[in-house]
Amino acid sequence: MKRILMILLIAVLLLTACGAKSDTASTGSSDSTTADSTEVASEPQENSAVAAASKDDLSGALNLLLGTTDKPSVFKSYHLEMVLDTPQANDDDTAVVNEKISISADVAGKNVHILQIDPGETTPKEGYIIGDTEKEYKLVDGAWQEMMGQIALGWAMWPLQVVMPYAYTTSVYAGKLGIEEVDGRKAIAYDLDTTKADPAVMAGMEAFGIGNFTGTGKVWIDKETGALLKLQLNYTEDVSKADASAVIAQGTGSITMEVTKVNQVTVTSPQ
Repeated sequence: MKRILMILLIAVLLLTACGAKSDTASTGSSDSTTADSTEVASEPQENSAVAAASKDDLSGALNLLLGTTDKPSVFKSYHLEMVLDTPQANDDDTAVVNEKISISADVAGKNVHILQIDPGETTPKEGYIIGDTEKEYKLVDGAWQEMMGQIALGWAMWPLQVVMPYAYTTSVYAGKLGIEEVDGRKAIAYDLDTTKADPAVMAGMEAFGIGNFTGTGKVWIDKETGALLKLQLNYTEDVSKADASAVIAQGTGSITMEVTKVNQVTVTSPQ
């Protein structure tokens, strides 16, 4: 429990810090975000392997995609492919192990159709969250069974494995590369690399006790809405015991996400 609270605290600190760059981007407003992201994208850019650090605020991109308790996603619907390879402590807190989860989901408003492969498994679990009727279903032995919140809880938990690595990396260094396309949508591409960060920024992170982290990768932000369209991120971080009393070792993880079929997906109840 202490470890979970620490992760949540770190995530809040990171999102607060990088969200302070731009109030409009962090509000999730589609109108203001569209204007801001269009203005950013219209600046002359050359695709380059080496980009200067950008002042653009990327902290709200995941919320714009997923929506919040106050605002829905900026997309009416979309398809999401994602693989999370997360370093964790083993059961007896003596070593670092990796757990890989693969998720394929169609999202349409409050309705979600999920195929998920859990760590150590090869066969996906299939489920539905039908927010329109506040019901959910899981496929068990070829038949749909109504569930009592387990699927919705699992769907709500996976962003916690993304927000800390993403927020940390984008807050310390994101270099604008230019305009690219993701499944036919124009996106602003950014190089992510903590080794290129301003030393003063890294010193500030270390002061919070979260400096022993590295991340490299690339993110694509939708030009029209500011939402996250694609993410490729490799990272290393300290993995601590469950009670956060000591660091076990450094672990390596990765996140791959891609959004396609924007506004082209429908999700209906399986029964």
